[in-house]
Amino acid sequence: MIPFQVVQKLIQEVAKQSGLALPTLVAVSKTRSVQEIIELYRQGQKIFGENYVQELIDKSKEIQAVGIHDLEFHFIGRLQRNKVKVLL
Repeated sequence: MIPFQVVQKLIQEVAKQSGLALPTLVAVSKTRSVQEIIELYRQGQKIFGENYVQELIDKSKEIQAVGIHDLEFHFIGRLQRNKVKVLL
């Protein structure tokens, strides 16, 4: 796996060279454990994407239980009508 800092540096260099705005990196955490998410968070990644509502909720609760409150989850999957209330 490429270290997070290397990925961030490459993104910054490409944005600077191209003259484009710095994009926001969303790490997709599907199939990744809470421990893996926390490790990447500790390296500086703050935004994660999940495509299953229940996994997003479960992982979010576990991460908040260890005292991490500034990690963002974004829902990136197809949202079924019956899951809207659960997600909100």
